[in-house]
Amino acid sequence: MDTENCPPYDRSKAAGERVVMKGMEQGLDAIIISPTGIIGPYDYKPSHFGEVLLSLAHRRMPVLIDGGFNWVDVRDVVTGAIVAEKLAPKGEKYILSGHWASIHDIAEIMTEIIGIPTPKLVCPFWVADCGAPVATFLANLIGKRPLYTNVSLMALKGNRAISCKKAERDLGYRARPLRETILDTLNWFKENKLL
Repeated sequence: MDTENCPPYDRSKAAGERVVMKGMEQGLDAIIISPTGIIGPYDYKPSHFGEVLLSLAHRRMPVLIDGGFNWVDVRDVVTGAIVAEKLAPKGEKYILSGHWASIHDIAEIMTEIIGIPTPKLVCPFWVADCGAPVATFLANLIGKRPLYTNVSLMALKGNRAISCKKAERDLGYRARPLRETILDTLNWFKENKLL
């Protein structure tokens, strides 16, 4: 895979995977686990996506981006990794994915859970691409992490057809419903005075 035009995070993951694969060729007893976009409770920092959920919950995101991602619960990734360590044959690779959902889908789930209105405006990518440098500049000006950047927009345009069927077959892996993950995450934020 040509990673030259990929975001730095993706390039570093690909480089790390190549190092592990080379080690496996030389006898390293290892497996590779590739989760998709990890979300869920115990989001202490909070993560970038945790900030998106909080911004939606606090009604600080009046416009959504027309895109989505495959989101997986952190608890499912941990369980999948533990089971893989016990059951997976040396040298195997598993994708631990969850469910593809658009940012609008996420906002709709939050509307069901906490009753906030779903933002009506959905920004097309070309507008978001033009606005990302401005959003980044303004966020840096006030000392905050930008909610969206050119890199995060690239991720939201990503592959919808990610499959965890191999992990389901070999490891008994199961991804819980996205609504459950969002509900538990919002409850955790509430318990920890972030919401």
